[in-house]
Amino acid sequence: MQPVESGRFCNDCQKKVVDFTDKTNDEIAAYLMSSTTQVCGRFHNTQLVPALPKPVWKRWLSAAAMFVAVFIGVKEASAQKVIQKDSVSKQATNPTSFGGPEVIPQFPGGEVAFQKYLHQNLRQISGITGRVITVFVIEKDGSLSNIQVLKGLGEEINEEVIRVIKASPKWLPGVYNGQPQRKAYTMPINF
Repeated sequence: MQPVESGRFCNDCQKKVVDFTDKTNDEIAAYLMSSTTQVCGRFHNTQLVPALPKPVWKRWLSAAAMFVAVFIGVKEASAQKVIQKDSVSKQATNPTSFGGPEVIPQFPGGEVAFQKYLHQNLRQISGITGRVITVFVIEKDGSLSNIQVLKGLGEEINEEVIRVIKASPKWLPGVYNGQPQRKAYTMPINF
């Protein structure tokens, strides 16, 4: 809180602080009920209602729940260690990789070439700045399909981005186990 000419100002909520230190509980309640906005206030400790302690049975229940959660977590962690040991021994004998595509799809020449392509082909619309997020599918042959704008900056910009992506040359498709694969691709474009 900062002192200002008309009282105090709260830096956290960016509001003037209402001084309730000289008010009764009824006056505070009436003020809060009549206020149409959220209020930042200053109180004496004696004006605040103390928190009620948890009943004993709730404390025991909480402790038991934590004990059970820790016990289950320890069992799961030890089970994971056994599974990891088994998977390590299998990986040594089986060289097949499991995961994403071995080759990620990309624009011919890489990301820098794609940015250059966008810069050369996107028509700049004056007064528009921001980011357009697009998603499209790179087919097995490298062509693009299902081009969509997830988050745009307006109809004109969205149509321009879709036009340029549709006109882009074929991409290098993603490859998995030596076979070309369809892959969805999300691309942010900054203006």
